[in-house]
Amino acid sequence: MAVSAGLMAGAPTASAAQSCTLSAPARVSVWHSYTGVPLRASGACTIGSGWGAWDLIHPTQGSQDTAFFDGTATDTWDYYTFEPMGRMTWRPSDAYDSYSNMLSQNAPVSEVRLGSWAGLTATRSGSAVTLNVRAVRYWVSGDKNIPFTSAAGTIQYRAPGTTAWKSLKYVSTNSSGAYQYRYASSAARDYRVVLNGTSSIWNAASATVRR
Repeated sequence: MAVSAGLMAGAPTASAAQSCTLSAPARVSVWHSYTGVPLRASGACTIGSGWGAWDLIHPTQGSQDTAFFDGTATDTWDYYTFEPMGRMTWRPSDAYDSYSNMLSQNAPVSEVRLGSWAGLTATRSGSAVTLNVRAVRYWVSGDKNIPFTSAAGTIQYRAPGTTAWKSLKYVSTNSSGAYQYRYASSAARDYRVVLNGTSSIWNAASATVRR
């Protein structure tokens, strides 16, 4: 767990010309019971005896961690699955340069959800194209990946050389996290499947296949 930062008594007001900026991932996908999330800072707080700190605040569970940079540019957010998920804000605590000048800080947002994965394979027999979808997600209680059942989404297609995707078929995976669709198309097309997320599981898109 990162070290909490204390307050500096009698510190001057923040310098508009200088800042200490935290770079934290907006999307954190959980695939294990522990996830080490890399954090980076930039600005005068990472030089010499400068330092900066941010408190990670959950909207209903309060403070979860502290990012602390003591003349360094890197730190690690230690996330465990017994901690709350959701959208959290890195609230500025304090930041100073080597001369004890207060620095302005940003307030990035990070959202934690369970990881998910989508796969698509395609086979052709004449004009018949068979598309097989597979979906996987992380299961906290078992600390492993399991089929993503009842995963909703859409199989999409596009003509080779184009960029616009079009919807082909609605998807809802079975108890094995699978779905199959067979249809007729004489033209070669690119295919992918895009799965919707939930409030606790991230959305996912497969790689593109051509048949």
